[in-house]
Amino acid sequence: MRMGRNFFYAGIVAAILSLAGCGGTDVVPRDNSGTKVGVAMPAQQLLRWNRDGAYLETELRGRDFDVDIMFADNDAEKQKTQLEQMIGEGCKVLVIAAVDGDVLRPVIERAQQAGVTVIAYDRLLMGTDAVDYYATFDSYAVGRMQAQTIVDKLGLAEGKQGTLEIAAGPMEDSNAKVLYAGAMDVLKPYIDKGQLTIRSGQRSQEQCATPGWATLMAKERMAGLLKQYEMGSLDAVLAANDSIALGVLAALKDAGYGSAARPMPVLTGQDADLPNVQALIAGEQTMSVFKDTRLLALETAKMVEAIAGKQQPEINDTQNFMNGKKVVPAHVLKGTLVDASNYKSVLVDSGYYSTVDIDGTASRALGVK
Repeated sequence: MRMGRNFFYAGIVAAILSLAGCGGTDVVPRDNSGTKVGVAMPAQQLLRWNRDGAYLETELRGRDFDVDIMFADNDAEKQKTQLEQMIGEGCKVLVIAAVDGDVLRPVIERAQQAGVTVIAYDRLLMGTDAVDYYATFDSYAVGRMQAQTIVDKLGLAEGKQGTLEIAAGPMEDSNAKVLYAGAMDVLKPYIDKGQLTIRSGQRSQEQCATPGWATLMAKERMAGLLKQYEMGSLDAVLAANDSIALGVLAALKDAGYGSAARPMPVLTGQDADLPNVQALIAGEQTMSVFKDTRLLALETAKMVEAIAGKQQPEINDTQNFMNGKKVVPAHVLKGTLVDASNYKSVLVDSGYYSTVDIDGTASRALGVK
């Protein structure tokens, strides 16, 4: 299994490099040779992080950095060990998409003591002043987009009613908390008025959390919740991301949803992963949020280059990312809602996926557990 993932990752890197050779990127060679950058990604088995890792590696190597990239298999202790290794090997900058920031805090603080600059990548590192910068998408806005889709599809603003269940992200992920807050700011008034009924009674993020964003855990939990709907139907599921949505979708299918008599509920997601794009096209998932990780990798690489040149990185938010110890200066990008009506223009025409990808070759190779 590991070998297959490594080949898949290498294929992504090769594809990106081929695009760069055809003028797909605009990287001016610079003399950053000898400057080592450590890139710590959560999990190679998720397409999202495969792409992030590949784009980051390409952008950084294109700027002549020495790049050490490691994937932690969603194991926080393993990621901690990897970061210790990166510090020991002389990395001057660490780009970290944390599995669990609490576990990583001691090693991040050792990095600070060693003079290493730390960039939190799309997951804010909490409870420490040892994080220097943050590169991310606006998760609060993503949560609002997901929730607004439910409001619109169920006609809640027109006074209609519906049933809802929530499949949130993990408690240890700061983004999951922001995402949940954005969604609940939209949905809470309808829940409080009784227009949206949560039959399970599970409403808090802690009650609805999915450890590790794991598809199988999401499936198992949703299978249990669906017992509340043996009489009547579930109208909407607020799924925090696409890996969770896949698990929810599998449970829904097992329970007989997807027929004329029992249509699929409104189902949200984010990341626009290939299996989920196929689900959008098939009418099984309602929406996802596309976060163009090419742009996030580009902005992160520009941050690293500024740091290496002893310059101030480009920052567009100095107010909103308090991690409990400091407000972390950030570069924030926006996501784009994608559904069956616009996936081609957003994902294919932009070059993020090919028509072959969308037809299923790559997503079937990854598989859905």
